[in-house]
Amino acid sequence: MKQFKIDAIEPEKVKLFGICTAEKSYTFCWHLNQKLEFKFKNIENHIVEDSNGQQLEFYFYESFKEESDELYFLIENKTNNQLLSKQFSVCDFFFIASDDVSESKLEEIQQQIQQLAIVQTTVAIDFDELKQKDRFQVIA
Repeated sequence: MKQFKIDAIEPEKVKLFGICTAEKSYTFCWHLNQKLEFKFKNIENHIVEDSNGQQLEFYFYESFKEESDELYFLIENKTNNQLLSKQFSVCDFFFIASDDVSESKLEEIQQQIQQLAIVQTTVAIDFDELKQKDRFQVIA
């Protein structure tokens, strides 16, 4: 299975936030697609190794908005009782934007997602403060 790496985005330019919801990944993507006009589709799973060398697979979704040339990703944080980020264990998903998405646009999207009835909260995340940055190297 193919592993995605950050090539398109320099790590210091990664923009992301966490999302807390009880919805399953495919249902949550459907809501984002219907209510916020994204086009999230499942692509190959994001794979990371745990401290024992075991591979963990997390659902990984991509949405490209052609009219604005914006690329977005959604990664689940939990799989088989394992976390992509223990630091943000409260988050069920991470929403990642390409570097050509402005900070103000990302904040607007975060507010729109926060207002969805199925979302409990969103969490702003500074990429520089992540303890396991290598686990977020996901962009093809």
